[in-house]
Amino acid sequence: MVQCYNVWGGPVCAVGKGTQAFDVGLGQQERTAMKFTRITHNPALMGGKPCIRGLRVTVGTVVGLLAVGESRERILAAYPYLEPGDLDEALAYAAWRLEEREEEFLVTT
Repeated sequence: MVQCYNVWGGPVCAVGKGTQAFDVGLGQQERTAMKFTRITHNPALMGGKPCIRGLRVTVGTVVGLLAVGESRERILAAYPYLEPGDLDEALAYAAWRLEEREEEFLVTT
């Protein structure tokens, strides 16, 4: 399972036992937990891209199909091992990832 937190205005994500590290020193009001139980990350599967339930279907594939107008019914027919909840969670995960932003650290000497 992937657990993601919004910590001090920035999202942090971890897989499995590593999520415990983000609880240290954080009060309940300082973090908002998001749990993606259908999204998995495995470096040995699909190049480590986020996948649906450990299957060889990436979140990007599902979101891409929805973005070009494929219906949920057609996607589920093309990938019979997917469930409607998989499509919902893929969209939620993609939306969460878009909230993430990168900022450069400037070091002055």
